[in-house]
Amino acid sequence: MTSVTCPSATCEPGAKLLGAVGEDGRIKHLRTPLEIDKDFVAKARAKGVPEAKMRFAAPCQEGKCGHWTGDACGLIDKVMAHIEAEAPEMKAVEVPPCTIRASCRWYMQTGAQACLSCDLVVRLPEQEVAA
Repeated sequence: MTSVTCPSATCEPGAKLLGAVGEDGRIKHLRTPLEIDKDFVAKARAKGVPEAKMRFAAPCQEGKCGHWTGDACGLIDKVMAHIEAEAPEMKAVEVPPCTIRASCRWYMQTGAQACLSCDLVVRLPEQEVAA
């Protein structure tokens, strides 16, 4: 069985780098995720908050995560509610390519709509909200 992957993980050794924030504020995904090590983490942290500039994936922590609602990821629910309120015309037409979709918590929970909003999410750990 494939483990479930969080598409908005922290910059920690063993996580996978999915992409970086582009000039337009959207995540530009890599064709192949790169597993990061402690040296990458140290260099990235020396330049600020890596999660504000890059996107990482790692196994979903479920109950150990502040976004866990008890049975689902509350973060993607909040993102989807915001999009519905601010841009209801944004509907899935064709999902973009993704290297983690087969195990992605957000896709499993919300389907193709999560894929359309994925590149809009930038994680700012210092602003985390407890569940």
